[in-house]
Amino acid sequence: MRHRLCSAAFFLTVFATVSTAQQPVTCPWLSSGSAQTVLGGRVSLHVKVDEDGQGFCEFSSQFGSVTKMLRILIGKVDKHACSARSTQLKALGNDAMQCRRPDAQGEQWDVIAGRMRDAFFVVASNVPELAATPKDNGPPNDPYTASILERLAEQVVGNLD
Repeated sequence: MRHRLCSAAFFLTVFATVSTAQQPVTCPWLSSGSAQTVLGGRVSLHVKVDEDGQGFCEFSSQFGSVTKMLRILIGKVDKHACSARSTQLKALGNDAMQCRRPDAQGEQWDVIAGRMRDAFFVVASNVPELAATPKDNGPPNDPYTASILERLAEQVVGNLD
């Protein structure tokens, strides 16, 4: 009887460990499929999110010596990456702005930053094509002329708690 009880406990422990180990790492604000589509290939994901819902996701896709990246930062503290003279984005949370700025290594990043309720967000990419507004013959202020980076930021804002 004791042997069966120990065996059962062992199998439950192993099963619980295996089932949690097989859970894929996910970003709570953007799917890997969406990131893969916009970056143009398989992505690797680095995620760190605390129990308060603050953290970051970093998607990257390697093409030879070029690494395309998409970063999402969510927090309770304003890490606004854009200056007050940046382009205002009216329909994307509160105080949303878009700008282009270098990182610590001097690489240029297109950034959309703002606030939704009490959460500040930053969505950034080193892929310039993502920030380009599509050229079309639609009417002015057509919502479908938003850049890919704006649409990604909309998804992130829509997934904030």
